[in-house]
Amino acid sequence: MEVAIQEARRTNAQLAISWLDISNAFGTVSHQMRR
Repeated sequence: MEVAIQEARRTNAQLAISWLDISNAFGTVSHQMRR
């Protein structure tokens, strides 16, 4: 990613970067709720 940023700066190009955090995308369901 750092190289992409440097290249965009060097060539005066636009750059779009996005992050998707799916580490807790589905969460958890307690045992009480499942009964």
